[in-house]
Amino acid sequence: VEEAPAGTVAAVTGLFHTSPGDGLGFEKNWTGPLLEPVLNYRVELTDGTDPQTALSRLRQMEHDERTSPRPRNHDAPSKNLG
Repeated sequence: VEEAPAGTVAAVTGLFHTSPGDGLGFEKNWTGPLLEPVLNYRVELTDGTDPQTALSRLRQMEHDERTSPRPRNHDAPSKNLG
């Protein structure tokens, strides 16, 4: 299939390094609504936690959250970064 007109459901396989909202072909990436954060937070590392390891795990969680099709579970237990 060369083209999927508006309203058509199509699937593409074999894509790597893509995220929801990325444009394909000549389409521009979707920027979505511009939102501003309403919560401020900080991460406090427990004694002995390597900051580089914690940062790596936070980035992985961010990536998983952006690419996960399932809704966020706000009742889920917190993740250990250490």
